[in-house]
Amino acid sequence: MVLRLMYNLHAVLLDVETAFLYGKLEEEIYMEIPTGYKEVYTNLGNDKILILKMAMYGLVQAARQWFKRLSDVLITLGFNPCESDPCLMYRIDEEGLCIILMYVDDNLIVGSRKAIDKATNEIKAIFIVTVSPIAMEYLGCEINVAENYSCGWIGQSDLYKNLEKKFDNMIKGQRATETPSTPGFHVVHNIPEAVFISDHDQKLYRSGVGMLLFLVKHTRPDLSNSTRKLSKVMDKATEGHMKELCRVIKYAINTKIKA
Repeated sequence: MVLRLMYNLHAVLLDVETAFLYGKLEEEIYMEIPTGYKEVYTNLGNDKILILKMAMYGLVQAARQWFKRLSDVLITLGFNPCESDPCLMYRIDEEGLCIILMYVDDNLIVGSRKAIDKATNEIKAIFIVTVSPIAMEYLGCEINVAENYSCGWIGQSDLYKNLEKKFDNMIKGQRATETPSTPGFHVVHNIPEAVFISDHDQKLYRSGVGMLLFLVKHTRPDLSNSTRKLSKVMDKATEGHMKELCRVIKYAINTKIKA
């Protein structure tokens, strides 16, 4: 986002269809003949098996092999991997700067218009892809940039709505606070007299912490310390922990920034 605003860069989304089927296997993998094949191909006996020539959905290594295939393709196209994050690649040529952020089959391409067009055409020649010309959403985050590139905004409004819906009864009527956590709050383990919440509430607790972690990852670093503490008791939370979780959720909802 910062680079887009600084250098007035464009952005598109590139989705690779059936991405895992492009992965190349590095070992021999055999599989039983799926149900239905023997009825169609009568020459297949019970002693026959199949050998996979390419990766497929369901394999443990499918995601890894797809990432390696895409990375190798981009490197042959002149892209360089970022030293701090191998999921980010960049290329600078006569068309300008082009940056590709890889996340499984969803890829965000940022750069000059000519550089983006060149990269997408090169990738289209190798994979079957769908290109969204305007990047309005990526990995569950909304992206809004002013027409003159004077400012930009990244938000997760859908996640806030889910938090409100799931915890509405628990945070309704709770007073607003100026900080995410109670001052001095810290998690203490193995308290003999502790009253643990029910299995149903523990599942709800884990869900709440998970949603907060996703907020922290993309748009709310101010919730990092509070969420870190709460994540220590994902298996045996007490009523006090649940109360603290509700406080953090209430704070997050009250302080969300709208576009």
